[in-house]
Amino acid sequence: MNMNSIVVGALFGLATALAAAQGEAQLTFRVVSEQGDPLSGIELRMAMFDRPGLIQGRDEDIHRRTSGLTDAQGSVTLTLTSDLWLARCKLIAPPGFYPCDFKTIEFTGLANGKWQPWNPTNVVVLKPIMNPIPLYGKKVDMLPIPAQDTAIGFDLMAGDWVAPRGRGTNADLFFNLHRQFTNATLPFDLSVDITFPNDGDGLLAVSAPYRQGSILRLRSAPEAGYTNSLTKRIFRASVSTPIVVDTDENRSHFLRIRTQQSNGQITSALYGKIYGDIDLSAFGELRFTYYLNPTPNSRNLEFNTKSNLLKNLKSFENPNEP
Repeated sequence: MNMNSIVVGALFGLATALAAAQGEAQLTFRVVSEQGDPLSGIELRMAMFDRPGLIQGRDEDIHRRTSGLTDAQGSVTLTLTSDLWLARCKLIAPPGFYPCDFKTIEFTGLANGKWQPWNPTNVVVLKPIMNPIPLYGKKVDMLPIPAQDTAIGFDLMAGDWVAPRGRGTNADLFFNLHRQFTNATLPFDLSVDITFPNDGDGLLAVSAPYRQGSILRLRSAPEAGYTNSLTKRIFRASVSTPIVVDTDENRSHFLRIRTQQSNGQITSALYGKIYGDIDLSAFGELRFTYYLNPTPNSRNLEFNTKSNLLKNLKSFENPNEP
C-alpha cells in the first residue's frame, strides 16, 4: 500500500469517527439581576465546533452557532448538533451593564445521540454599571517571598514589600513562609501564614465564579465577617503522589486593613478585594490580584479600569476587571 492510500484511509477513518461521535447538545440559561429577578430580552449565543478542515487538509475549525432571547422568566434554551464535546456560550450585555465572560461547557460523553449532561440550567447574573471609581489595583504574579520563618510586610498602596525589602512604608498584611523543600519532583511542603497588624483587619472568603458571568465579580465589601489570619499550603507527600494545593479559582476575598477602633467599634478602615484565590507556588512565590479603596470607611469596590491609583505598573500587572 502506497503513502497516498494510507493518508486517504486515515482521513476516511477520521471522517467516520467524527460522524459517529456527532450528537445534539442542549443548554438552558437563566439570566437574573443581582437581586435575583429574571431579566427578559437578553441575547445568549452558543457555538460548537466541527472539524471538516482536518478531512479536507485544512487546519481551521468550522463553528456551528445559534442564539436566542430570554423570556419573561429570564430563560432561554439553545440546541446545536456537533461532533466536539465543547460549547462556548456568551451573554450579550445591553448598554449600561458589564459584559459577561465566555462560559465554556465541557460535556462528559454521548448517550442516545445526546451530549451529557443534557439541558442543564446555567444561571447568569447580569450586573449594571453603577459607580466605578479609582482604586489601587495590581496583579501580583510569581512574587518571591524574600525570606522564610519571618513575617514580612506588604504595602498595598505601594504594591511592594516594606523597606528594606521594597518601596513600601506601611505593612498592610504580613506573609510568613515556612519551607520543607528539596525539589518540586520530590516530597516537599510549603505554607505561608497571612496575618494582619490591627484588630479588625482581615480577609473574608466568598464564592465568585470565574468566567461564569459578569466580569464585575465583587461590587461592595461587607461590614463584618473578616478573619485575621489565613494559611495557604502546597505539598507533595511522596514521589508517586500529585501536588496538593488549596486553591480555588472561584474563591475570592474581601479585604479590610488599617482598621482603627474606639470602645470596640470600628471608626476607620480601608476596604478592598482580591479576585481569585491567593496562590502559593512550590518555590515560595505568590500570585494574587488585589484592589484597594483608599477612602476610609467606603466599601465601594467597583473599579474604574482606566483610573488605577497605582502608577508605573508593567502592562501585565494592571488589572483589567472592574
